[in-house]
Amino acid sequence: MSDKISATRCRRRSTVLLATAILVAGAIVMVVQPWSSSPTTTAPPVSAPTWTPSILVTTHVATTVNNYEFTAKFANMRTYPINCELDTGVPHGMTAATWQGAYCLSYTPSLLQNVRMDSRGQLKTCVGQDCGSNPALTTPVVNTGTMITAGQFSCVVGDDYVECHLNGKSGNFRISNTAISSGH
Repeated sequence: MSDKISATRCRRRSTVLLATAILVAGAIVMVVQPWSSSPTTTAPPVSAPTWTPSILVTTHVATTVNNYEFTAKFANMRTYPINCELDTGVPHGMTAATWQGAYCLSYTPSLLQNVRMDSRGQLKTCVGQDCGSNPALTTPVVNTGTMITAGQFSCVVGDDYVECHLNGKSGNFRISNTAISSGH
């Protein structure tokens, strides 16, 4: 009798495990490929970089995500990470307008600064305690030698800086833990 009960329990466990595996696999497929008849926003196509980075690019990430964030991590452990975001059609405020631009933030114990470049190449900088923001918890970390391209923007991670360009137009900036500059 106990062998029959044991065999029945084993079959039930197998059935439950199989059903759980099917549900998990279905959830993963839905996350990876959400089927939707009408996406709410679409990113513009990725344009090829029209500038030559001053560092050897070993990895190139091209994305069509409307809001792509990344954290630049440097080999020198004394250099703090720099967080950046490339926006290619992100809804702005309560209007139907969208914002396109590159944004980077550097924070150290002694300096908090950020820089924004819009789709015309115009820069806005902010230095001081009111200039911070937090990256998303799932922000990918990229290393020196990585280029990220989204829409008309490209950024490259250097030895201790991030440099971003507006492809095909004048407009660029470089941010490090000590300064923000343009004209590279």
